[in-house]
Amino acid sequence: MSYLELSERIDKVFGHLELRLSLRNGSVDAKFRVVHDMRLIEAVIEGRKVDEAPIIASRICGACSIAHFLASITAIENALGVELPDDIILLKESMNKIQVAQNNVVHLFFLALPDYYNARTLSELLSRNPDLIKVGFKLNNLCLQVVELLAGRIVNPNTYRIGGFTKKPSKDKVEKAVRILGEAEKLAREVVDHVTRLELPELVDPSPVYLVSESPIGYLSIGDYILSSTGEKFRAVDYPKYISEEVVDYSNSKVYRYNGRVFYVGSRARVLEYGERLVGLEDYVSSIVKELNNPYANIKAKALEILATIMDVKEKLDELKDRDLRLRTEYTIRSGEGVGVLEAPRGLLIHHYRVDSEGRVVYANIITPTAMNALHIEHSAMTLGKKIVEGELDVVEAKKYLSMLVRAYDPCLPCAVHVVVKQ
Repeated sequence: MSYLELSERIDKVFGHLELRLSLRNGSVDAKFRVVHDMRLIEAVIEGRKVDEAPIIASRICGACSIAHFLASITAIENALGVELPDDIILLKESMNKIQVAQNNVVHLFFLALPDYYNARTLSELLSRNPDLIKVGFKLNNLCLQVVELLAGRIVNPNTYRIGGFTKKPSKDKVEKAVRILGEAEKLAREVVDHVTRLELPELVDPSPVYLVSESPIGYLSIGDYILSSTGEKFRAVDYPKYISEEVVDYSNSKVYRYNGRVFYVGSRARVLEYGERLVGLEDYVSSIVKELNNPYANIKAKALEILATIMDVKEKLDELKDRDLRLRTEYTIRSGEGVGVLEAPRGLLIHHYRVDSEGRVVYANIITPTAMNALHIEHSAMTLGKKIVEGELDVVEAKKYLSMLVRAYDPCLPCAVHVVVKQ
């Protein structure tokens, strides 16, 4: 085979993308092309008052509006030097964790799982395995109920402003959330039991370096550092020293390297870094970890996270329901610079702002998980392409596995496309 080009428009993802795989005289090249229109979100935020920035940021993506909101408001709070009580931090983290669970449910049931039943659509999968899909619909609904109880609505939260929550959640509301999460936990165990048994396509990670945001305690808590699988730890505010960005001529999204190396972010990275902290889930962790050198195994890590985050939020809220919570703190407007990092559903998310003395954002930079994963997707696709060259895969199989591979990363293209300047 002297030359072959596969160009796939990937469906069942958020937004619009193409993956082009070129094989020429034994060499393989891949291009992850984000063709979604540029969003220019940073340019919209610049010049706005600090209390407007998180509201705008939450509109980047309906699926992860809470993650963008919280990363944005954390960056603003850091720029203003706001010191938050533990109660506020715990509830912020609970909002983010339950959003991770809900997003992972949507990704698995509506986007990824049809691949493993040779189903093109969710309706096809429903006809073949109605009991499983009913679990997915029910679990998604339960997670959304808790999102609404904590965040005020299922997208674009309205219960939090700079310095804390606008009002204390009532004991009845917290108890209701705990009851709902108890029901969700039972369904989540069914999901993990099912997904961990799936047989994945074989693929060894071509670049096993990953980045995660620091979780000072537990799983998915919000910290001020970024950790690497290489053992390096650096302050979030110092990310430009370690994470470089590059504009490419074939995509409307920038691409990123860590110390010059291709890396990945997301559920797979989180379980590898923090899986040993999931008390009570050790059997699931030991089963999944063995496969996490395979990019396709991201779906198994996501299934585990659904259960882990639901259990964690249920426990935390149960502890809070009888406490007199301190959920507001004072702050003053000042000039400053702040970075907010957290784990969004698809991985590490960075919001970086500079604020002037009048409380206006004068600089904004947002780095999303999908943009950080772009080069890693290309390298994984090239590894698959080598199997075609070596005769291990035919073209029909390769096209199927390439689409499955991209969906395993769960890319969100509207999130990925912000300010891109092409010379």
